[in-house]
Amino acid sequence: MSYATATSCSAPALRFHSLPFLVNSQSGTSIQSSDAQQRADESRNAQAETAIAKCRYLTGQNVSVHVNEGLVRLTGRVGSYYEKQQATVAIQSVVGTGQIENVLKVCR
Repeated sequence: MSYATATSCSAPALRFHSLPFLVNSQSGTSIQSSDAQQRADESRNAQAETAIAKCRYLTGQNVSVHVNEGLVRLTGRVGSYYEKQQATVAIQSVVGTGQIENVLKVCR
């Protein structure tokens, strides 16, 4: 059951990405991550995907997960601040604290 009813923020439900490269902030060029780091990011991405998909408060919400060098970044739109908080809680259960950047926008 989702508590977010009518919103003007309709978009595809869930998208998940693992970013396999970094950008050098001084030169702007791409730097390939190590294979081990990329595999770890992909694993963490899969865990985060599962956690978000299992969270009943986020069903049908537009939440994207991006993992880069262990940092999990949540983007997209949700219907309430409670749902935004629940996204963080769901990810913390998998990856721990201090490794999550929640930039979800609340759209009512």
